[in-house]
Amino acid sequence: MKISGFSPVITTASTKHSELLKSLGATHVLDRKLSSVLLSERINEITGGKPIAFVYDSISSSETVQAGLNILSTGGQLASVNGMPAEVEVPKDKVVHMVWAGPRMPQNEKLVSDLYHDVISGLMEDGLIKVRYLMYFSSIILLNMVTSKRLLAK
Repeated sequence: MKISGFSPVITTASTKHSELLKSLGATHVLDRKLSSVLLSERINEITGGKPIAFVYDSISSSETVQAGLNILSTGGQLASVNGMPAEVEVPKDKVVHMVWAGPRMPQNEKLVSDLYHDVISGLMEDGLIKVRYLMYFSSIILLNMVTSKRLLAK
């Protein structure tokens, strides 16, 4: 996300993954077991109280979506990759977007083709994104976990 201009990039995870996540671009790694209140307090400390405009929730459980909504400022937007849990109510002053990146969907084929053919290789050569590891199957190289060197508060 840093490559898109977001900074700082704050993520929650098991703290044993802090070093890896920072090497992939996170500026701050917070313990995923923090309560919603403590999470909000830590984020406020990190951002100096600046409003949080965007949250990307890659888990999208009722707990993580609710935590994301609690952190967002008025007018903030949350991207959820796994739908919206029925038990979570979205406040009228916030927006939730469902995100699904189906590369083989007809409307995405040209984008994906152009992106992989024309863009990604240059970003890799410039060091802006990096491959965590490669897997070789015959003559096909699968890039597993292509990640940005630059990564959620703006």
